[in-house]
Amino acid sequence: MDSFIRVDPVGIAGGLALFWKGTSMVTLKKMCSWFIDVEIFDASLNKSWRLVNVYFSSDDTIRKDQWESFIHYKACLGPDWVIWGDMNDLTCAEEKQGGNARSSWSFRGFKNFIDAYGLVDLGFSGYLFTWRNNRSGSDYVQERLDRVLATPSWRILYGQAVVTHLETVGSDHNAILLNIRAAPSFFRSPFRFDARWIEDEESFSVVQQAWATPIQGSKSFSVYKKIQACRHALVDWKKRKRSNSADTHENFLQCLSLQYPNSNSISKVIYTRYNSSYESVLESAIRLEQFFPPAKVPRPLVIVTPLLEFHIQAAINCSKQHGMQLRVRSGGHDYEGLSYISYQQAPFVMLDLVNFQSITIDVENSTAWVQAGATIGQLYYTIAKKSPTLGFSAGVCPTVGVGGHFSGGGYGMMSRNYGIAADNIIDARLIDVNGRILDRKSMGEDLFWAIRGGGATSFGVVIAWHVKLLPVPETVTVFTVNRTLEQNATKIVHQWQSIAEKIDEKLLLRLFLTRANSSQYGKETVQASFVTLYLGGVDTLLPLMQQSFPELGLVRSDCIEMSWIESILYFSGYSGEPLEILLNRTSSSYTTYFKGKSDYVTEPISEIGLESIWKRVLEYPEEVTEMQFSPYGGRLSEVSATATPFPHRAGTLYSIHYGVVWNKAGENALNRNRRAIRRFYSFMTPYVTKNPRSAYLNYRDLDIGVNNKGNTSYEQASIWGLKYYGINFERLVHVKTRVDPGNFFRNEQSIPPL
Repeated sequence: MDSFIRVDPVGIAGGLALFWKGTSMVTLKKMCSWFIDVEIFDASLNKSWRLVNVYFSSDDTIRKDQWESFIHYKACLGPDWVIWGDMNDLTCAEEKQGGNARSSWSFRGFKNFIDAYGLVDLGFSGYLFTWRNNRSGSDYVQERLDRVLATPSWRILYGQAVVTHLETVGSDHNAILLNIRAAPSFFRSPFRFDARWIEDEESFSVVQQAWATPIQGSKSFSVYKKIQACRHALVDWKKRKRSNSADTHENFLQCLSLQYPNSNSISKVIYTRYNSSYESVLESAIRLEQFFPPAKVPRPLVIVTPLLEFHIQAAINCSKQHGMQLRVRSGGHDYEGLSYISYQQAPFVMLDLVNFQSITIDVENSTAWVQAGATIGQLYYTIAKKSPTLGFSAGVCPTVGVGGHFSGGGYGMMSRNYGIAADNIIDARLIDVNGRILDRKSMGEDLFWAIRGGGATSFGVVIAWHVKLLPVPETVTVFTVNRTLEQNATKIVHQWQSIAEKIDEKLLLRLFLTRANSSQYGKETVQASFVTLYLGGVDTLLPLMQQSFPELGLVRSDCIEMSWIESILYFSGYSGEPLEILLNRTSSSYTTYFKGKSDYVTEPISEIGLESIWKRVLEYPEEVTEMQFSPYGGRLSEVSATATPFPHRAGTLYSIHYGVVWNKAGENALNRNRRAIRRFYSFMTPYVTKNPRSAYLNYRDLDIGVNNKGNTSYEQASIWGLKYYGINFERLVHVKTRVDPGNFFRNEQSIPPL
């Protein structure tokens, strides 16, 4: 060894020794009875980093004081540092063998420290346990008390670093060896020709030039050397073009294997195209037929289904390190499939949060923590099981994931009374571009503002939301009343526009417009369906409707009283089914081809305008299958347009959702139906908002504009950004510039940095 620093033990307890070997310059910064802090200058990187060697006490009270001291001290360490040594604590039950079992909550403090600072456990090779009590029989105990933790930025600098547990003589602890220059533990893969190269004309010239290389010798030797030259030329070319997905895949997996504490766990969360389960995992949350194979849509190179928060941190770090994009899937309901598809011609990893489904309800404080991979159906079910008088304001479809739904707004049947889902988020846990796990306090109010309606995947990976639960009466009332054109639907819809935004906020009158068979034989008509939730009983609802909307002609027999959770089943089409159906993550309602678009209305459409729309719907049935008018007002109008990125507040009468559905497979049918709904969208221009023509993020629509495959200017992104976010777009861009200036978290409609 070149040199060492030591702290002598007190009796037979404690003591530290730090040895090093190599050309790095090591400078002692500080030492005391329980830690040694050194600065290491790496000449090859022209960069310094800090290494803190620790011995934390086995006494809980003393150890807690030591941790608090270190937390204050770490401010002087900079971004790149490692802490290693005897932590005298564990992260899980598997790190102990023998003795009394520890409860799960006893690991929380140490795990919270690791999570709070986004530290990476470098793992190890060698024997699992690093300490033993040297007793015999049933009294023998061994634990993994010693470990090496690093900041994500340090791990990126030293991606090849490995930790080894070394056996010792005369000590009850193993020594720890940290090798920052370890050679990669994998062999270079053999050359494989990628058929996709043929699609690039440049590959032909590469082969032609290599084959033209003059070779001396026999004909067979010449052919052999020319083939070898072609192979070398293609390898060099593919590196420049970054088109060999196998290499990217291998490098990414190698990076993950170095960062995972237990290399055996990697097989439980990683799926590549060569894995037999890849297709089933990918397709498990694809909701629209046009994105299923054999559709020609880009597929993820690797799927990661993390079990632990650390797995997400590792995926972010390795994706950054190897130039791969990251897509995050919660429930898979993105209308354009952007949670599992990338059109940006770059290899990408899909982070599927399907294992992050934990929901914790605090009835006493009317709050809940819900992980981002849970569905809103799971959330509704869990709330109802804990309390019949608590609910939450979010969407209707129970298989929608809370990760994307909440971050895009989250309109639902109680939104006029309680606002959207984003209005009721009180905290969040997010992993940022540097791998740090942040809550509301540590991320700051700007970032917390941005992820509640601004699309969280532009800023990081939300792993959990903390939401405020909302009081609901024991009895609510629902009804669905249908009126056709022959039943005066035009005048009723026209009047609906005047009252739906102003009526009692406990009442939400949603309107669906479809084609239906007319009372006149052989003809079609337009049917208006008023689908409604009232937070109260029918005896209160009927006089309210008679006073505010007598044109509908509501009668008692139209109404059904039920509990709030039963209304969730009613609106999602599961009336009469057991509540457990809300736990189902798949849905038969998304087994067709579909394209959706959205609009907002601030001025009522005249009766003449409505009649023009009916005529269009009947004359061109291929253009739109259904329109959905969702009323605003109430609490939605009381919240400021800048309180969250969701800008559709006071002055908004209702939103329009357009949908076209078809059943024929193939690219021709897909393009034909997309063109059809675009024509209808163009037809609706005179009746909706202008400058900008507003849209709802959760009804994703790439027709309104997309980012470049590389950098995108503020001006170009404004084309679509102002439609989703209005006056909030500029602030979102500034937040993005601060938290992700390198634009790692990006997609076709992500917020760009300046």
